[in-house]
Amino acid sequence: MSRKNLFRLAILVTLIGGVGYAWWFARTHEQDALFSASGPAPPSVGQSSFYQEALDDYQSGLYAEAINGFEAHLAVHPDDTEATFLMGLCCLETGEEDRAIALMDEVRINDPGYYQDATWYMGLACLKEDQTDMARRLMEELSSGEDSFYRAKAHVILERFL
Repeated sequence: MSRKNLFRLAILVTLIGGVGYAWWFARTHEQDALFSASGPAPPSVGQSSFYQEALDDYQSGLYAEAINGFEAHLAVHPDDTEATFLMGLCCLETGEEDRAIALMDEVRINDPGYYQDATWYMGLACLKEDQTDMARRLMEELSSGEDSFYRAKAHVILERFL
């Protein structure tokens, strides 16, 4: 297997694992635990039928359809960080890395509760787009952070790919 194909396989495995972890984390933790006390209040999940449809599509692996639903929801609720984050994940899954980078950057700026997650996925998107300098900076930030989950994964990415 060529190094380029091995690299692509590693990115794919990492993305699948990350999406699985994000799904598990969202399912097993109270919404209050996702948001810091000083951060904004969690968005109301029932804000629109578009959100629920998009979430259902996301959970079913229908990422392109989910993007459409999240776009419709965000047109009415532009400050919904959770929807922005999930749309960014969908963009990563559909090969829209540039868009995923922009969405994850927006999440990093607007919600400290999602900062680590958004940094990780933004770094992966940068890596897929051959933006190695930015990917390296993001992974170095995570590798020196307190979150052991992302710290360990960032070390692997830095050692193997950057």
